[in-house]
Amino acid sequence: MSEDTGMVRVATAESLFEARLIVGRLQAEGIPADIAGESVLETLDGMATMWAGGVPIEVPREMVDRAVEILAEPPASDEDGGGEEIVLDADEDQGDD
Repeated sequence: MSEDTGMVRVATAESLFEARLIVGRLQAEGIPADIAGESVLETLDGMATMWAGGVPIEVPREMVDRAVEILAEPPASDEDGGGEEIVLDADEDQGDD
């Protein structure tokens, strides 16, 4: 979690591209999602993704439950269930560090 912003990680993507898709999906539902450390990942051209364990997607603390609900549902274009699985992080400790 980013202490200064009140943002909580709700998912981890395997790439910056996938993270941007997830953020776009959340934003389309009215949730102000963000990619934590996006500028660093862009600078490193995504090389840090594997080293860092993925690309974290964050939302405001008060919107975590809704974001998890949205991400648990298959995207509208993926009703057949053939898409990639999204790793949700909302079950992790959300306490202040």
